[in-house]
Amino acid sequence: MTETLLANQGLPQPIRQGIEARLTGLLKDPVRSVRIDAAWALRRSLSRYSDAGRELNDYLRFNSDQPTGALQIGVFHLDRREEETGNLDKAIGWMEKAVTWDPNSPFLHQSLAIAYSNKGEQKEAIESLKRAHKLEPDEAMYAYNLALGLSEMERFEEAVRYLELTVQLDEDFTRAWYNLALARSRIGKNQEAIDTLRRAELLEDWYFY
Repeated sequence: MTETLLANQGLPQPIRQGIEARLTGLLKDPVRSVRIDAAWALRRSLSRYSDAGRELNDYLRFNSDQPTGALQIGVFHLDRREEETGNLDKAIGWMEKAVTWDPNSPFLHQSLAIAYSNKGEQKEAIESLKRAHKLEPDEAMYAYNLALGLSEMERFEEAVRYLELTVQLDEDFTRAWYNLALARSRIGKNQEAIDTLRRAELLEDWYFY
């Protein structure tokens, strides 16, 4: 939860600084697992040469022979991609390794897709998203993320198909309804787009109240 808060750039600066200060204090906690969790949450800014940075590095290396460990190293490099040239390639390499070790994990395929997308390799990202969706076809989020990827490539007819599937799987998925309205408008289905937008607005009003 704390990591999610730190990733939210919309947080007011005083709140963000308070969270970071609390986490920084936990880097000295006597319990190793607490220190590791705090270091991981601060991984975007944590010095690799600090005691906490070295401890986190040792932890990541220890678990690097497992799919989840390889994924975690990939996420580490992905989140620090602006710090050092080559970090994005390292991220992709580790995530590809994780997928090779556990090809039946839709989450791993989706994570790899994010790395590909950050490098501008949209074709590879779409293929990974398709694998994630194929592995878990009843999960709305995988269909939704595939639709977003297709929209970014302006493949709007395909995006409409997966967005329609998304709202079939989860009728209360407001963001999917909004994106479906946009995608339908891009392929000239203007009345359907208006009707879809109204559906999204009704859902949003219902949740608000």
